[in-house]
Amino acid sequence: MRTSTRRTMLVGAAAGLSLTLVAPAVSANASGTHRADAQHRLATQHGSQHRGFGQFGSKGGAYTPASPAATALRQALKAANQQLRTDLHAAQGLYRTATAGATATVQGVVRTSTVPADIKAAWVAYAGAIAGPKATLDASVATATTTWVNATEAAYAAFDTATASPDAAANVTYRAAVRTASADLKTATTNGRTAFDAATIDARAARRAAVNVATAAYQGSAKDAAARTTLRNAIGAAQTAFEADGTVSGATTTRDTAIHTARDAYRTALTTARTVYVTATGHQPSFRGLMFGSKH
Repeated sequence: MRTSTRRTMLVGAAAGLSLTLVAPAVSANASGTHRADAQHRLATQHGSQHRGFGQFGSKGGAYTPASPAATALRQALKAANQQLRTDLHAAQGLYRTATAGATATVQGVVRTSTVPADIKAAWVAYAGAIAGPKATLDASVATATTTWVNATEAAYAAFDTATASPDAAANVTYRAAVRTASADLKTATTNGRTAFDAATIDARAARRAAVNVATAAYQGSAKDAAARTTLRNAIGAAQTAFEADGTVSGATTTRDTAIHTARDAYRTALTTARTVYVTATGHQPSFRGLMFGSKH
C-alpha cells in the first residue's frame, strides 16, 4: 500500500534527518541553555522515529519483521539512536556547565533592569561570553550526527544486502535528499529568527524594561485584584508598543517571508526526491520500502 504525500514526507524525514541535528546559532539575547535543551529534545524525537519497525514488513516477501535481518536492523538502529542521545546529552551538559556563569549574569540583568540600554548590553555580552562554548557544542553535535548517519546507513546497507533489495540504491538516495532538504529548512528557519532577534534587539529591550517596571510595581503593591489587573494591562501595553514599532513589523515580515520561502523549497525538494525515487523503482517510497527494502 502506498503512503500519502504527508506520510511520505514524515517518514522520509524520520528515515534520514541527520544534518538537522546541528545546534542552532544563538542570537544576542537568546538563552543558549534553552536552545541546547530544545536541540536535545529534537534529536531524541528523531531517534524515537526509528522505533516500532517490527510492524512493517514485506507482504508475501522472502522475509518477515521477525527475520534475522530485520531484527539486526532494529537492534542496530536502536544502538545508533541511543549513542546519539548519549553523545548529545554529554555535549550539552558540558555546554551548560561552561555557560552557567554567563547565563546567571544575563538573567540577573534581564529579569530586573528597567533600563533598556542595560538589558541590551547584557544580551550582547552574553552572546560574546558563550561564543566559544557554543562553537564547541556545534562541533560535538556535528560529530555525533555524522556518527549516527554512518551507523544507520551501515545498518540499512547490511539489511539490503541480506534481503537482496532491488530498491537499496534508491532508498539511500532518497534518505540523503530528505536529509539535505531538512537541513536547508532548519538553517533557513534559524537564520531568519536570528536576523529578527538582531534587528529588534532595541525594541525587545524596551519591552523587557517596561515589563520589569510593571513587575516591580506589582511586587510593591497589595497584590490584590486591582494590582493584578494593572500588571496585566502594563504587560499588554508593552507588547502592543513592541508590535507597533516599525522596525519590528519590518523584521517580522522579512522573517516570515524567509521561513515561508524555505518551507516551499523544502516541499519542492521532497517532491523532486519522490520523483527521482519513482523513476528509479517504478513505485512511490513507503515506510516499509525505506526501512526494509523493496515492497515487491
